[in-house]
Parts: sequence; structure tokens; C-alpha cells
Amino acid sequence: MKLTAINIYPLKSCHRVERNETLITPLGLAHDRHWMLVDDQLQFISARKYPQLLRLSVDIGPAGFVAVYNGLPGIYIRYPANTASRYPATIWKDKVEVLDAGNTAADWFSQIIGKPCRLVWSSAESARLLKPGNYPPPSIPADERQLTFVDGMPILLTNTASLDKLNSQLDKAVSMHRFRANLVINGQQAWEEESWQRIRIGELELQATKTCVRCILTTADPQTGVFDDLKEPLKTLSRIHHQKNRGAIFGMQFVALNSATVKIGDRLKIE
Repeated sequence: MKLTAINIYPLKSCHRVERNETLITPLGLAHDRHWMLVDDQLQFISARKYPQLLRLSVDIGPAGFVAVYNGLPGIYIRYPANTASRYPATIWKDKVEVLDAGNTAADWFSQIIGKPCRLVWSSAESARLLKPGNYPPPSIPADERQLTFVDGMPILLTNTASLDKLNSQLDKAVSMHRFRANLVINGQQAWEEESWQRIRIGELELQATKTCVRCILTTADPQTGVFDDLKEPLKTLSRIHHQKNRGAIFGMQFVALNSATVKIGDRLKIE
């Protein structure tokens, strides 16, 4: 098995940025979900409610990122300085200290959302930590593992064999991009990734945590941001591969046990 794709999402819910290689640390993939939008109540904003964000393209640079959206002039946004406004924002049930990217950025993104919002960056002093849970052994020191603006875990891995299985049940096939994975591998059997506990990709060691429960966002076309009227592929996935009391499952979530650079073509070893 080999690594066939690497994706990061610098701004939570934005269009993917494809990489040939990337550094991965215990925090996750470099530049992955270090930015997000918050509303006037400082609650996080995602494409679940604003699917137009899926069409927002970004390009990471050494001092910030460039954002491009149809109909608007592009904007270059620098990482906030230590003197930038700090405040607690909410992502799911977590309160996180963030740094504000300023009024120019806020005004630009508010045009996309259609309501006032702020662009924020994850502060080094963020207190958002991995939640304790019934993860496979060895135990994960949850009280020491910091997270960015990911939904729950730093790394999402999917398997092309699982996608093939799903597509065999659909009237119209979907791409892996629907599932917004960080790492994609070409497995031999559908759903086999769910049985792995420890894997190695090149020099990187990964530990499994839990399967990934899928939501309505999988029904949005990543190119257009339009939701599928028939709620596919989520409807079919809920029928053919789900977990009781959790929902439709696609992909496995991991944490990195060390830091290393991985690249497309690296072999995956199950340990």
C-alpha cells in the first residue's frame, strides 16, 4: 500500500490544497486548519452552513496566505502579530484563545459569508486539547496533545478501496474529495483501515484513535458548494457502512507519535 494523496485545509472549510509532500507533527499536517472564521458570537463557522466556503481557494506563503474567491479581488493575509487582538472563540464545545487577523480580512470574508464574521488564527497559547477517550493502546496523553481547528483529531486517513465499495452502490460515483481527508492510501480491501492500530508511512508513526463519523458536508460538491438533493453519498453510506449510535462511517482518524516528512508514493506499513 502506498500514500496516493496529501491534502491540507489551511482555513477550516476551505477548498483543499494538494501537496506532494508535507511535514507532519503531533499537531497534525503543517498549515492544516490553523485559520477559521467566527461569527459575531465568536462561534466557529463551517461549510455545513455556508457551503460557499468550499469554493474558497487559498495558497500558503511564508508569512501568511492568499485567498481567492469568485467575484472578489484576491487578498493576502499575514499571520497576526503578538500584539493582535486576542479573545476566546468557540469550536464545538471548546473555548480556544485566538488571534484576530484584522478588519480588512474580516470585511473581505464577510462578503463571502453574507454576514459579519472575523478571521482568526490559532494561538500558540491555545488551550484546546485532545479529549480523553477509549482509543486503542498504547494510551494517548490527551492532556498534553494540542489541536488546531480540526473537528476532533489531527489526521484523517481514507482508503481508495473503501471509496470503490461506496461508489459501487451509488448511481453516480463521487470523488474522494467529498471526504476531505488529509492522507489517502490505496488499500486492498474496503474498510480495512478501521482495523489498524499503529501504522508507519515512511518515517512517520501514526496511532489510530477512532473512525470518522460523516455529516451532511459529504453531500456538498467540493467544486460548486452545492448540496445534493438526494443527500448522496451520505444516504447510501448510512445504509451500507455505519456504527450503531454513531452514524455513517468513512475513514480513520490518527495522531502522530513523532514528526517526519511524508510524500506521495511512500509505502504504508501496518505495525
